[in-house]
Amino acid sequence: MRAFVGLCAAVATIAATSAVDAQRPPDQAARFPSAVEEVLVDVVVADRDGNPVGSLVRDDFAVAEDGAPQTILSFEAVEVAPGAARDQLAPLPAVSANPAAGGRTPGRTFLVLFDDLRLGPAQGEGAKRALRDFLRTRVNDADNLLLVTTSGSTWWGARVADGRDDVEALVEGLRGRFVAGVSAESVSDAEAFRIEVQRDGETFEHVLRRYERMAPSVTAPPRQVGMLDGTECQPRKLKGGDVDTTPQLVCEAAQTAHSQAVARLRATLSCLERALGALGGVRGRKAAVLVSPGFYHDTELDGFRRVVEASRRANAPVYFLNATGLPDLPAEMSAQVSQPIDPGDVSLALRETTDAAAGAEVIASDTGGFVIRNRNDLTKGLRRIADEARRYYLIGYTPTNAARDGKYRKIQVKLAPAGAAAGNRNGWEIRARRGYYAPKEGGAPRDKDAPVREALASPFDLAGLPVRLAAYALEEKVPGRTRCLIVGEVDVQSLPFREEEGRALASLDFAVTTTSREGNVTEHAQRVDMKLLPETRARLVRDWYRITHEVELPAGVHQARLVVRDVATGRIGSVGHRIDIPESGSFRISTPLFSDALEPVPKGTPPRLVPIARREFAAGTRVFLSLDVFGAERGAVSGQPRVSMGYEVVRPDGEVLTRLEPKTIEPTAEGALHRVVGFTPEDSGPGEYRLEGQVTDEQTGKVLLFSEFFTLRAPSRPPGGY
Repeated sequence: MRAFVGLCAAVATIAATSAVDAQRPPDQAARFPSAVEEVLVDVVVADRDGNPVGSLVRDDFAVAEDGAPQTILSFEAVEVAPGAARDQLAPLPAVSANPAAGGRTPGRTFLVLFDDLRLGPAQGEGAKRALRDFLRTRVNDADNLLLVTTSGSTWWGARVADGRDDVEALVEGLRGRFVAGVSAESVSDAEAFRIEVQRDGETFEHVLRRYERMAPSVTAPPRQVGMLDGTECQPRKLKGGDVDTTPQLVCEAAQTAHSQAVARLRATLSCLERALGALGGVRGRKAAVLVSPGFYHDTELDGFRRVVEASRRANAPVYFLNATGLPDLPAEMSAQVSQPIDPGDVSLALRETTDAAAGAEVIASDTGGFVIRNRNDLTKGLRRIADEARRYYLIGYTPTNAARDGKYRKIQVKLAPAGAAAGNRNGWEIRARRGYYAPKEGGAPRDKDAPVREALASPFDLAGLPVRLAAYALEEKVPGRTRCLIVGEVDVQSLPFREEEGRALASLDFAVTTTSREGNVTEHAQRVDMKLLPETRARLVRDWYRITHEVELPAGVHQARLVVRDVATGRIGSVGHRIDIPESGSFRISTPLFSDALEPVPKGTPPRLVPIARREFAAGTRVFLSLDVFGAERGAVSGQPRVSMGYEVVRPDGEVLTRLEPKTIEPTAEGALHRVVGFTPEDSGPGEYRLEGQVTDEQTGKVLLFSEFFTLRAPSRPPGGY
């Protein structure tokens, strides 16, 4: 397998085990998100004031593909409640699981690409104010967010209900990194492109005259405007024997500026393409917001086409929020330039304001979004984008053209002339995806690992395979870094096992990433080839297949994401989980670990639990809880900590099932504190139980409380999905 993740800053290498290849059909989702049987189009209808129109029905719409009318087979009107920040969010679960397949329409998804490599400090602060308002007033708990920076410092996706605080904290840490030069001797990205690539003599002459105004003692003869032929960069002799090196300086500056501009532009387009790719494969309204001062349109770069194609595959328009604000006069027209600008150069100087953002505007136009420009208040722009996604319609149809030719098909959505709203449509506008690429029979297969990379980068949990994920923060491995166990489990019941010599054979690809708020990423991938005896298969059907990955993480908030792919079918399940690593040196406990199995250990060694993500146990099974205590005060005489622990298990009706009074944890010779307790809920009925625990440092009086939930099932019923 190849490396699965490539965020905007770098691509890390992922270790992988070798495995026997398995054949699977080409991944059509790469080119055709809804599969050939149905095309899904999310449609926004805006009135003359730009407000989304609600209360329309199926008969109000007409859909055509390449001009051919299509029959609308599915229709859903979606109205999202206005966003509102809550004072207190529900606690995050100890185990995260992906949703059941199909059914519910998801919330909206907003991709915010913060172009910190181009935004100046003041522009960055203005954008942050708008993003704060956006999160507070326009985003609700059912929505998904993916926040990305072009520098690679941030790639964070979350469902708002689970991660609003994290996203708000990330927004507070954003900043514009670009410090613009104010010298009129500089060459802009657009000017450098026109000089270096388009060989535009008019632009060269304009920049040359600007340079010469910086040195008024030099008087140059008039030069002819036209296509550059390569001789214009040579130094020129002037009257009196002087040598004018200004043309050479302009050429060198243009060459350097163009080289740097291309590198920045490629990085930005690649980042936007990857972020859009992470939005594919899920229903619902999706919008990508490019927060940037913009960039020039380099017609030589293929990245523009790839971004537009990624937008079409994801069915996500790109909105360009121009963070420049109200434009200032170009530097060469300001008072800092000693000589006044030539009247003939005024239009060329003002042209820079338009050209500097032309590339971003082209992307917005070609993807079905729009541009918000010339505003010192970006808040209104973001509110407009969010409000547009508040009311929309999901329309599905089966194409009359069933050819699998890989060609681009244009979609036209109109208001039906005989619809119920026909009499009140003056100034209404329809915004919908412009088309899609049909599948191609026998075409070149897509990179087989691309769907896994996209799932790792996505804020969505994919439901192709049921999976669940837990994380356990344990001891400090090295100063400042905590050992953390990432435990994932996958339901193998639906895998297409092959029978061979009495064993059931199947292969799974696993990929695990952890991402910190500061942008640090760890990655791991492996392939597992299962050859299961009947009794092992039966156990895994009951308890699911488990994979454990160990990673060392610094203090702070992290996200773990697990992606599992069935090699035979290509089906993917993914789930994300939040990890909070406490500061080292504090009085704390490890993440409590529930399990119904003990690891084999030498006699006299403290018991250790098998780490699992599952929190469902059969009634009558011995259930264990394990935890470690760190940072307790050591006695002045004994040099040892003195810590006690107690707990009680509470039934669903609030009655206490069992209780352990606080009991001292005996430290090891090195002062380590480890406690394993067990209980058997024999007389308990099925349901969700709660364990309430307390750890007390007897020497300081500090108390740590913890609460854990688990589920008991009847012994005769095997566990199904989580």
